[in-house]
Amino acid sequence: MNILEKIINDRVRANPNLLINGNFDIWQRGTSLGAAEGLRFLADRYYQFSTTTTAAVSRQDTTLGDVPGSKYFIRHVISTGGTVSSQAVLAHAVESILTLAGKTATISFYAKADASKNISIEFYQNFGTGGSPSSNVSEIGVKKFAIGTTWQKINHTVEIPSIAGKTLGTSGDDRLIVIIWFDAGSNHNARTDSLGNQSGTFDIAQVKLEEGSIATPFVLSGGTVAGESTACQRYYNRIPISSIVSLGTGAAGMRAQINISPEMRRTPTPSLSHTSIEILGEATSVGSTITFSSLSPKGGRLNIDGFSSLTAYKAYAYSSTSQFIIVEAEIY
Repeated sequence: MNILEKIINDRVRANPNLLINGNFDIWQRGTSLGAAEGLRFLADRYYQFSTTTTAAVSRQDTTLGDVPGSKYFIRHVISTGGTVSSQAVLAHAVESILTLAGKTATISFYAKADASKNISIEFYQNFGTGGSPSSNVSEIGVKKFAIGTTWQKINHTVEIPSIAGKTLGTSGDDRLIVIIWFDAGSNHNARTDSLGNQSGTFDIAQVKLEEGSIATPFVLSGGTVAGESTACQRYYNRIPISSIVSLGTGAAGMRAQINISPEMRRTPTPSLSHTSIEILGEATSVGSTITFSSLSPKGGRLNIDGFSSLTAYKAYAYSSTSQFIIVEAEIY
C-alpha cells in the first residue's frame, strides 16, 4: 500500500457513511411502488414525497462495473403536475439534529436520467415535535446539478448550521434530512436553486454523507450488508408470524409475548402484513385488530383479535411463513 492509499483508507475509517442503506441493498417493504403522490417508504431508510406530482419507484439492477461495488440502484419515474407547488423528492432522515451541526459535510452519489436533466440537493434541520422546539431550517447548501444518460458522480460540500441557542422538541424525533429533488414548481425555487418542473426517469445509486470537505470512497454505514440490515431494523422490522406461539384467550383472540431484535428507535407502531391469519390445525381466521400491551422498543405482549371458536389458554401456532408482524419506528 502506498502513502496515498493509506491516507485515503485512514480517512474512510475516520469518516464513516452517516446514511444507512446508502447502497440500496435492503428493501424490506418490497421492490416497487406504483405511480402515486404522498409520502412513502420503499428502500429502507429512504422515503419519497411528492405533491401534485406522481412518482413510480423501483429497485433496479446495476450493470456490473457501472457503479463499482453496487448491486442495486433506486429509480424514480416522475410525472410532474406542472404547477407552482409541484414537487418530488427522495429523502433520508438522519436521527438526531446534532449530526454534523456546525460542521462541514460532503454528500456524494451517482446519478443519471433518461435525458439531459437537472437535480437539486438540499439539507434540512428539523428540531422535532413536542414542547416548543425551534423553527426548522431549510435551504441549507442548496445547489442544482446537471445529469445525463450515463452514470456520473455528484460531490457536494456544504456548511451545516450550528444549533447553538436552539431548542429541541421533547419527542426524540429531531433530525437532519438530506433531500434530492427531481421536480419543483416555482414555489420551491429557494429550496432547489430554481430546479423547475420536470418529468422523466431519475436514477440514484451509492449515496454517502460524511464529515469534511472531501468525498472519500463509498463505505456501508453498517460495515457489511448484514450490519446494514440490522441498522435498518432499528426503524422498521418484520417478525415472521410463524416464529410465534400464542395462547388462546377465548372466542375473541390470541395472545403472545414477542421480543424485538434489534431494539427499535422508539416504541413501534404494530401492524399485520395480512388480514387473513393462518393458524396451524385450524381454519383460516381473520385478525381484525392487533394491539400490544406494555410494548417497548424491545418487545411486549401481542394481542390479535377477530378469531372465533378458540380455546382459552390452549397453545396455537401460526402456520404461514409469508406473513409478518410489522413494527415501525421510522423518522422522516
